[in-house]
Amino acid sequence: MSAVSSSITVEPNDVSDILFRKKMDPHIRVDPYVGPVEISCDDDKVAHGRGMIATRDIESGELLFLIPPTVEAALEKVYDMWRDRYSSQANTFDRCLEECAEHVLLDTMQEACINQPTTVAASFLALVGSPLIDMQTTTPPSFSVLLGQGNHDAIVDTKAISREDCLKIVRANAFGPDGLLSYEYIEQQWQQYVRTKTEDDCKVAVLRQTPRLLGLYPFADMVNHSCQANAVRAYAARNIMIVHALTDIPAGTEIVMSYVPPSQLHRRSILEKQHGFVCACTRCQMEEKIQLDTEDWQSWNHPHLTNVPSYPKLHRTIRHLEDDILTNPQFTNEIRRCLRISYLHVYIHYLNVALQNLLTEDDDLIVDVLRNDLLTLCTQLHFSFCACHNAATEHLSVRTSTYSYCSEPSLRV
Repeated sequence: MSAVSSSITVEPNDVSDILFRKKMDPHIRVDPYVGPVEISCDDDKVAHGRGMIATRDIESGELLFLIPPTVEAALEKVYDMWRDRYSSQANTFDRCLEECAEHVLLDTMQEACINQPTTVAASFLALVGSPLIDMQTTTPPSFSVLLGQGNHDAIVDTKAISREDCLKIVRANAFGPDGLLSYEYIEQQWQQYVRTKTEDDCKVAVLRQTPRLLGLYPFADMVNHSCQANAVRAYAARNIMIVHALTDIPAGTEIVMSYVPPSQLHRRSILEKQHGFVCACTRCQMEEKIQLDTEDWQSWNHPHLTNVPSYPKLHRTIRHLEDDILTNPQFTNEIRRCLRISYLHVYIHYLNVALQNLLTEDDDLIVDVLRNDLLTLCTQLHFSFCACHNAATEHLSVRTSTYSYCSEPSLRV
């Protein structure tokens, strides 16, 4: 298909048109959709600053909003910059994909300040980090401004907005790779393409296989963070953000989603460093209490251990967590599931060691008991992944992660 100016109007009960039509023709524009939500600066309604609340009772799975980015780092430009650096520094090349994506996004923002000051530029100048924003304001920005469709209330010479101003906005608000992806993982793929493909084939592979890298979605930035989210975001047709309700949300309740994956290590410190706040949700508070009791094995909660603990040690640890800690009557099922994901890597190490133990165990009774134990544990982990935010894609890779350390080929998935 050739480039056209037509657009897709979103049907809230069926977004398949975006998945298929836009994939066939990436030039088609997607009209934003905003569901039963509003933006509020009322401290009695939102946790802090500005937030988004439900205007009516919302059912689990309901579409809350669907938006394209108002500005993003063009993938082809990022790749060209990255490839130039890689070609000139092949022997001493250090990771720089995130830096390239940020550089391209800043260029695009400054172009918008010059060429689209009342629409695109107005959308990101309404965000935290902008020199125009006073976070003490009691008036939230309008939908039209946040969606890049209308003027900002302030009259300002956008040409005077510096690159440093744009960088502050990006650091506080931009959405980078989500879920299991990371800049490091994507860059490793690109390096593999460079080593194994011709230059033209390499670029084709990058443009075909790589998802979005970095973009600003000002409307979505009105949603505050919680490690116990009631909404989850996903991306369709590469860069269209779709946000659904994870649970039933009563009218007047704040909409919250997680800024990091549920199994992210050092989640709180990352949030503090990147977003400037310390999360105090119930999940984080419960983790603090658990850490006091299990400080001796916190170091095990890491995907790559030099020395994986023995089966008896891991077994005692998992049983302590399952039988002594998670049985606390203070914990709801939701909290229990979140806490399992908080210690995902301990569970993964245990599952891998237990599976290997099955291969060497001769006692049929012990084998049956171990198999039943693993089945129960895997079922609980599956429910935990399904219940946690951003888990729609993560839980699909559990089997690969679980068996990644097994030396027995028959156990690999």
